[in-house]
Amino acid sequence: MAKKKVSNVVIKDEELVPTTVGVYSNKSTSSGVVFLVLAAFLAIAFFLPDIQKSINTFLGKNTSSVNNKSGNNNNNNNNPDKPDNPDKPVEVDDKYSISPDTIISSDTLSISNLNLIDSVLTLTIKSSEKTSLDQYYFELFDENNTLLKRIKVSSDTIDANTPSNYSYKAVSTATKISVVKKTANDYPAVSISYDDAGEGRMVCKNESNEHYTYVFSNDELLKIVYTYNKSSSASDYENVLETYSNLDTFYKSISGLISTLINNENGFDYSLTINLNTISIYDLEKVNLNGKFKVKTSPKEIKFKLEASNFTCTL
Repeated sequence: MAKKKVSNVVIKDEELVPTTVGVYSNKSTSSGVVFLVLAAFLAIAFFLPDIQKSINTFLGKNTSSVNNKSGNNNNNNNNPDKPDNPDKPVEVDDKYSISPDTIISSDTLSISNLNLIDSVLTLTIKSSEKTSLDQYYFELFDENNTLLKRIKVSSDTIDANTPSNYSYKAVSTATKISVVKKTANDYPAVSISYDDAGEGRMVCKNESNEHYTYVFSNDELLKIVYTYNKSSSASDYENVLETYSNLDTFYKSISGLISTLINNENGFDYSLTINLNTISIYDLEKVNLNGKFKVKTSPKEIKFKLEASNFTCTL
């Protein structure tokens, strides 16, 4: 019995290699593995946002767009300098609530007592050291983080630890504010048209009826012409007339200035021409005008700064 069983096992004519069974078993295992890998990949892809959010929360990262510190995003299309896409919120450094309880710290500055009443923004600025405010700007936002207005803080230089109060024309719908610094790299380009004599002009005016005409050559400022008129029917006419009369007398004594005051029954007209090629820097400092700039200033700097000071500029 045993010998006969061994003899049957070694018969070479029979196909006893389990090839079919082996292949069948491998296919089943491979398909199962592929299915499990694919299912895991789809699950990870589907839940990836929640996973990332959980990781960020665990690591202490803030994903809120209000506190997104992306720097001065001057390429954002919602910036007033590039208004092609006004629906896209702008992202800047930090935004703060406009509230008397808010305290903003920026570089050496501390800004407090913020109030916005009847479209007038009031606040207090204090610095830990003597500081020029010329490059600082406020940017106002609504609840959707849309940039509503940019305000030039001031051209003043404030002393250390001496609080100064400021007020600005603002936007009543603003609820948030940020503090940023702007340099020449942030000013949008301006294209000036030049006449046959090689002179180009830009006119800027405000609601107080102040007009500035800036004269350029090769995009460098050469001359400023300031004009102002006041109606005799205004309640403060006499006081304003006295102020400009004193200025006219003072400016007439400075080389490089042409000052003219014409007074009649309807009011007065005043003009001051500043020749920046002839006036000294020392004498230019004596001129008390918000729209005053040094010789060779670019048109883009003038336009940017004045439009952030409630002026409208046309080329």
